Amino acid sequence: MRARTCPRRPDTATKIRSGPPESDLPRDGYHGACGCTTIHDDYGASPRSCRNHNDPVATIRWASRRPDAVTMILWSVAADSMNLTTWGDVFQYIHPSFWGFLGVAFAIAFSVTGAAWGMFLTGSSLMGAAIRSPRIRSKNLVSIIFCEAVAIYGVIMAILLNAKNSLIPDFHCSPTMPCNTGLPAEAAVAGWALLCAGITVGGSNLVCGLSVGVAGSSCALGDAQLPELFVKMLVVEIFASALGLFGVIVGIVQSNVSMPSSSWPTNASQW
Repeated sequence: MRARTCPRRPDTATKIRSGPPESDLPRDGYHGACGCTTIHDDYGASPRSCRNHNDPVATIRWASRRPDAVTMILWSVAADSMNLTTWGDVFQYIHPSFWGFLGVAFAIAFSVTGAAWGMFLTGSSLMGAAIRSPRIRSKNLVSIIFCEAVAIYGVIMAILLNAKNSLIPDFHCSPTMPCNTGLPAEAAVAGWALLCAGITVGGSNLVCGLSVGVAGSSCALGDAQLPELFVKMLVVEIFASALGLFGVIVGIVQSNVSMPSSSWPTNASQW
């Protein structure tokens, strides 16, 4: 026997979902004469009807496809405060300077983390090996200097990014002034460019500090056993420290995208 679909009756058989709260939607939908349930919602779920004629209590629960509670709360707060409808609108209308300051934070935080990690690796090996061979204490301090240079890269880039970020005017996009054309679009691009530059510099310095630390640790242990290895391992450290410079160079190029094609107005009323 072929399964049949319940007839759609808008007055009783259809439950309309109109908002995030769950209290206004029954756990079980309407059980018609044929034992089927249909639920319609406004979140993109298409109307569904059970086709199992042998199941007398076939239901479609909203809870099985309800969005996460935290996500719904964040979406509701952001959307209600700014009259927005999608996550794309929420991110689009954030002030461009926020993304610039976030890039500054990434640049300095990841760079200092990489430098500290490298010093930890090099210093622990150096102190342990210096007990057996005190002669390595002085010349292996160059490994610590290489690790410190990684943090200096991050500080320099953070200062440069912060200076460029201060040029962005006190303006943010809104439903009445979108960021898709003109100077508002340039301001949005500037904020995202500074964020990408900060991530590039911070990420490259993080792995650079780690590589310099591992190379410095090996240099200290190898020098304690065989002094001829010091110069060879020092060359490895120099090439490892160059990775951070690559990130700094690319970060500077990325941050130059944030410069406007023309002079920016000083206040939003001139946009």
